Amino acid sequence: MSDFINEPEEMEPVEIEGTEETAGEVTDSTEETPTAETVSKFRELTSNRMKMIGQQLFQMKKIPEKRGIDYSREDVEKIFTYLRNEIDKCESEFIKKFDEKKADKFDFDFKF
Repeated sequence: MSDFINEPEEMEPVEIEGTEETAGEVTDSTEETPTAETVSKFRELTSNRMKMIGQQLFQMKKIPEKRGIDYSREDVEKIFTYLRNEIDKCESEFIKKFDEKKADKFDFDFKF
């Protein structure tokens, strides 16, 4: 089997830090009160996906070591510009929840 398909030798588990007090920051915005179940589900989903992304990045790191390939600095810059943009988009989706909550709590206290 090719090295490209093999899994990394050792991957550390990913843990999402948080407490019950901060748990509201990691639940679906449609829920008012976070539960241990919703926080656990979030942590499980993100942990699994982060592990898969980590494994793919591990495999990407091996590409420069392969024989018979050639690439330019421009190629590398395109790859990592793309990855950074995708990470920024992903982060924006997470942050959007907090911005929406602020907008929902707008106070219509008009004083004349």
